[in-house]
Amino acid sequence: MLKNTIRGLALASILPSSASAMTGAELLQAERPAAYGYVLGVIEIRISVVHEDDPQFSVIRECILQSGANVATLYNVVSGYIANHPAQLTMPAVSGVVNAMADMCGTAR
Repeated sequence: MLKNTIRGLALASILPSSASAMTGAELLQAERPAAYGYVLGVIEIRISVVHEDDPQFSVIRECILQSGANVATLYNVVSGYIANHPAQLTMPAVSGVVNAMADMCGTAR
């Protein structure tokens, strides 16, 4: 599993478009290792960088950490969220990941 994640991160680093410009639709169409790496990277930032202005930070962080979900499960949550919220298809993929985690943890706005 870790080997696939590392491959995904390596692949994501050489893709022609920058990760921040990836849309939700592009995330769903990406090769699975790259998509896993992208989702895991966004989640790692979301739960490790303290957001003092975000009162939901601690709730989401604890929810994700205590869920015990692996990267495949987290990707499935994100891809399902994007598929069920068509507006996310044209938005930056980072938005879809963050919104999916908030939804999963019951803190959606």
